[in-house]
Amino acid sequence: MKSSAATLPHIESPPRRRLVEQLYQAHEPYVRALLRQLLGKNLGDQAPDLAQEVFLIALRKLEAHSELQMRRYLTALAVRLAVNARRRRWLRQKLFLENYTSSRESWPSPEALALGREEIATLLELLERLPEKRRVAFLLVDLKGLSVGDAAAALGCDAPAVYKHRFHARKRLLQLYEEMERAEATRSK
Repeated sequence: MKSSAATLPHIESPPRRRLVEQLYQAHEPYVRALLRQLLGKNLGDQAPDLAQEVFLIALRKLEAHSELQMRRYLTALAVRLAVNARRRRWLRQKLFLENYTSSRESWPSPEALALGREEIATLLELLERLPEKRRVAFLLVDLKGLSVGDAAAALGCDAPAVYKHRFHARKRLLQLYEEMERAEATRSK
């Protein structure tokens, strides 16, 4: 991985370019190591990409933070990105969207696949009951793995709106799922 400003977004002036390079060189090893720790062995290979994303986000807010605050800010960003990566991986595994190795032992059983298909059908049914922007924000970020910024661009809104849509989508999906579970429990009595 290059550790120069050439891998970072467009930087207008030479002084700003030097500042960005210094920031990246000073903090990138720490951020990458932190992400590897947070992601664990299964997702550790994503640490360099997420480190880049941390710095892309941080550069947008560069002027708002002093050097002393920057490490704290980068740590908070890294933690949020790692949590999101772990959540996406868990969801993909739950829905059997992860790639399986060629070894037959690693493939789920036919029963597990059938159960997974039922869960996917249930999730799709519940997703259809969400308002469109909430559904699309959830799908883009939580299932497809897009960054919030990319999802915001796709939806034609700002990042805080995407966070809001995802929050309300998750909240409503949980409510719908709990309602469905209660209805099934009532029917089976």
